[in-house]
Amino acid sequence: MTLTWKAPKDPDDVKDYKLDWSARLGDMEEITSSEWLVPLGVTKGSDSHTQRVVTIWLRDGAAGEKYRITNRVQTSQGRTYDQSVVLHCYEN
Repeated sequence: MTLTWKAPKDPDDVKDYKLDWSARLGDMEEITSSEWLVPLGVTKGSDSHTQRVVTIWLRDGAAGEKYRITNRVQTSQGRTYDQSVVLHCYEN
């Protein structure tokens, strides 16, 4: 299932976007590592994660475009999960 970030991004914005993995991980798993797959056109800045939430900073993008950004996490139980999110880019 692909999600959509509700807050669109202006091409000139540099801002953070988060994914909360709590519901998918349940009570017994925690995030141990996180990797982002970002398409051409959007630039990844820094990223971080806690035991449940991942954060990525994004910049650039073209007005009117949609970008599919994927987060891949490894868990304390040795599992790997992917979650894709659509980022809409609009000129403000």
